[in-house]
Amino acid sequence: MRPRIGWYVHHHGRGHVTRLLAVAPHLDADIVCFSSFAAPVGLPSNCSWVVLDRDDDVPDGASPPGDCDPTAEGLLHWAPLGHAGHRARLATIAVALAQQRIDAMVVDVSVEVVLLARLLGVPTVVMAQPGHRDDEPHSLAFRAASTIIAPWPQGVLELEHLRPVQDKVVHTGGISRFEGRERTAAEAGRSGVLLLAGAGGSSVSQEAVEEAAHASGRDWTSLGAGAGSVWTDDPWDALCRAEVVVSWAGQNAIADLAAAGVTAVVVPQERPFDEQVSTARALEANELAVVRSTWPDAADWTGILDRASEFQPDWSRWQVAGAARRAAEAIEAVAVGDPAGADGEDVCRDPVLAPPTRTPRTAARGRRGVHTDLGRRGGATCRVDRRRRTPDPRRGADGPPSTGVRRTPSRGRPERRCSARHRPRCRPHRVPRRGLRPRAGPARPIP
Repeated sequence: MRPRIGWYVHHHGRGHVTRLLAVAPHLDADIVCFSSFAAPVGLPSNCSWVVLDRDDDVPDGASPPGDCDPTAEGLLHWAPLGHAGHRARLATIAVALAQQRIDAMVVDVSVEVVLLARLLGVPTVVMAQPGHRDDEPHSLAFRAASTIIAPWPQGVLELEHLRPVQDKVVHTGGISRFEGRERTAAEAGRSGVLLLAGAGGSSVSQEAVEEAAHASGRDWTSLGAGAGSVWTDDPWDALCRAEVVVSWAGQNAIADLAAAGVTAVVVPQERPFDEQVSTARALEANELAVVRSTWPDAADWTGILDRASEFQPDWSRWQVAGAARRAAEAIEAVAVGDPAGADGEDVCRDPVLAPPTRTPRTAARGRRGVHTDLGRRGGATCRVDRRRRTPDPRRGADGPPSTGVRRTPSRGRPERRCSARHRPRCRPHRVPRRGLRPRAGPARPIP
């Protein structure tokens, strides 16, 4: 059966929806998207779109939501008391999860939506972000997640808040909508400066940009939603023509720079939890861009652009090639019951075997796998869902993963070994009633 995936898209900036558009074509699944945004242009055919109420507006005669204990004394990020829009948006998601078969919920990003989906019994995939996110709400969301996707290369950003949950983290590399697209201009044709301003907001004024352009003596083009920029849905041609690109340090912007292979000056903008500052430091440490912590004075731009022009970054280290596909594979793995961290060495262990029972006439079949009772052979085991797409390293050429009963050297009694990689979503195994003992005798392999 084709998986069905929910996907929450945050409405700040354009990066979250752009990431959806990059990953969705690689998913062999039906996707139900939830966002305060209207459906974007170019939405893939396997996606449907549900528009949510806003949770940050101020109704007539009401208090601003920021004054209504939105954090629940630090436990959450945004759940303002008494706000009808907030209540309606979560109710819309809850109704959809309850009435439709949703195999996994991708959350990009919201602590509250992660917890809502998990409370409703839906496994979640959380999109991680750089910065210092060691607060209680983030820790709660990461612990509740089945898999955490980190859209940057492993080892480039060392984030302390991901260390406690590192067994769940999948580093995909930078996810860019331009991955694999051919450059429209030759290297010899690059000229001028492109300011890629994005849509997430900036402290840089149009006057500051004009002064920099005038002082540098170069032609500048500004694309985005701030600093006097002009918005375009597809800046690829401009990226390919520019000699130097000046950009903020958003995740999608950096991935696009890597896809285009440009030389860049990166100026991080103020974001919650120092997200862009963290990314910019990683770029500087790995010699991938010229980085300035704040917008430079006009007189400094000539030297900065001259240095950037001679820069030769190795953008392959950002691992854009295949990143969207790797993210899709991680999401599909959760949807079919195979979350990150369940590698070939993971086993399900019970201290004792289930008591001998009669084999049921039919196996209980469901989308989480096929559950069977092995009766006199020594207890129950879980067989991997036949919809799995990723080969199991323990699976033979034709047969199911190996299972068996073995002696536990430290305890001297049989122990059941279950190799089902979807262990976190399995039903609890049977535990013998008090007074019952497992069968004596040597351990025997289970075919």
